[in-house]
Amino acid sequence: MNEEVKFIRGNDRINQLTQRPDIAEGVSRIRAEMDEADRTYAMGLAASPRNQSTRSSTPPAGPPARPGPAPRAGPSPLAR
Repeated sequence: MNEEVKFIRGNDRINQLTQRPDIAEGVSRIRAEMDEADRTYAMGLAASPRNQSTRSSTPPAGPPARPGPAPRAGPSPLAR
């Protein structure tokens, strides 16, 4: 058990697997399904009522950005 273990990056491993004919078709199919899911997600975001006023002709490229912290309110005018 003195075998040396070599780390292989995930993308490099997938590229190696796509070279194998018995696995290449499955990898291509999964990538196509993931691309379709990404498109569906982006179209859903673009169609949401929250985005109606700012919607562009192309769907967003990824998940929505998280909003920043709410602005702090000044002192209440009733606190005098």
